[in-house]
Amino acid sequence: MNFDANIIAPALGVLGLLIVVIIYQWIKKQPGGSGAVEKIGEQIHIGAIVFMKREYQMLSMFALVLLVLLYFFSWLGKRIMFCCRCCCICYSWLYWYEYSNYC
Repeated sequence: MNFDANIIAPALGVLGLLIVVIIYQWIKKQPGGSGAVEKIGEQIHIGAIVFMKREYQMLSMFALVLLVLLYFFSWLGKRIMFCCRCCCICYSWLYWYEYSNYC
């Protein structure tokens, strides 16, 4: 019997998703509680939505600033990397020339 170990991770992933769906369905069937508990739960839900909206707003502004900075300074990075490559090539050539039999 040949056992393929590459099947384990996807199989466990599918099993995990199946368990999540079962637990989600079970939780949705449970009663929400009394009127006061539902009211507090709704307020928590609204607060969480407002927080996530603000969080994504700040994150998108940060990502936009970072994108603009990377766009404008990418030419500088390319020049620096070119100079580093040239220095490495020159150093390796000089090292080879110094320690070879040609001296």
